[in-house]
Amino acid sequence: MQKTQLRHPFYCVNSQVLWKGEAALENALHMDHKIIELGLDAIFTASMEDVARIKEATYRIQVGIVYEGQSTTQLADLRGCGADVLIFDECKKLTEDKLQVAQQLNYLLLVRTDAPFDLPEVFFPYLDIIKWNFDNAEAASLFNKQCTKQKKRIKQLKQAYPHLAIIYGANTISSNIVLNSLTMGLDGIGEVSCNESTQKKRQEMLKAVNDYKKVQVFLSN
Repeated sequence: MQKTQLRHPFYCVNSQVLWKGEAALENALHMDHKIIELGLDAIFTASMEDVARIKEATYRIQVGIVYEGQSTTQLADLRGCGADVLIFDECKKLTEDKLQVAQQLNYLLLVRTDAPFDLPEVFFPYLDIIKWNFDNAEAASLFNKQCTKQKKRIKQLKQAYPHLAIIYGANTISSNIVLNSLTMGLDGIGEVSCNESTQKKRQEMLKAVNDYKKVQVFLSN
């Protein structure tokens, strides 16, 4: 099974926090229909037990699972069931050996971190996506205040690792945050902790991502 490729900009849903079973499937179907309509890609994070049913019922979303110490055999089985993205939460527990195994299974590799520039350099060749977490208003404000500095650091990191996508992750997301982060040079937007407020705003945020995508296409022609 080949590694999935995501088109930028894309959206990342942290759905396994709240929804499991039939509720997870319903949420995934809604997301799948919407991104098909808008022509976007999206990662939908699911519980391991829901991977197969979600993958079978959807067309466009890429199913993500969180690494929780699964064995190589378990990771291979989940990949066979349709898991596309392997998500690492704790950078301190991240090792090159784990990344090598996941890479050999052709997972897209995503790490969630609040300090992307402090990650050990040895990890970058393996990683496909960094979700840069801004889980409070103070962090988000700092991001905006240091716009020039942060934009330069993002550009340098992506020049060094052209395959790498960096997305903005937050508990509270608005269409303004979507557009501001994308103009900073990031490649998408992601939910740190899915909650009812992010679910209610999801359609608005998806439209903002889609609008930015249209501008990118227009400027490139």
